[in-house]
This record gives sequence, structure tokens and C-alpha cells, in this order.
Amino acid sequence: MKIYDFSETLTRDIQITQTKAFIFKARQMIAKHAGHPTTYETTGDEDHRIICHGVCLQLPLDCRSSKHVFELWKVEYDQRS
Repeated sequence: MKIYDFSETLTRDIQITQTKAFIFKARQMIAKHAGHPTTYETTGDEDHRIICHGVCLQLPLDCRSSKHVFELWKVEYDQRS
């Protein structure tokens, strides 16, 4: 009988789910701050982008929180202004 170790896969799946939840909440915060709707693009589990008011933010998989995502976007937004 072969025993499989799914801990690494499970940890990665949890991280992906958590990142998507952070992005969802951050998109609400960004839309409220900018006064414009946001667009979310993904090409697989590793590549996440939020686009709002001409600012495109490429997100890492290891986002710490929705506030962290919002602050990353705000820095890009302020640099553009």
C-alpha cells in the first residue's frame, strides 16, 4: 500500500483560495476608493491582476491580506497621478 503526502498540495490550494478571497475584498476597497469598477484577470493559479482606472496591479500568490493588496494598488495609483 502506497501512502501519499498531500500536505504540500493542500497547503498550496489553501494559499490560492486565501489569495482569491483577499483579492475579492481588495477589489471592493479599490472600487470604493477610486470610484470606478475593477477588473480581475487570471491566467492560472499563479497570475492574478486587478485593473482599475488605468492601473494594472500584478499580484503575488503570497498576499498577506486584502489591506496589503489595496495598499499595493494604492502605491501604483498614486505614482500614476
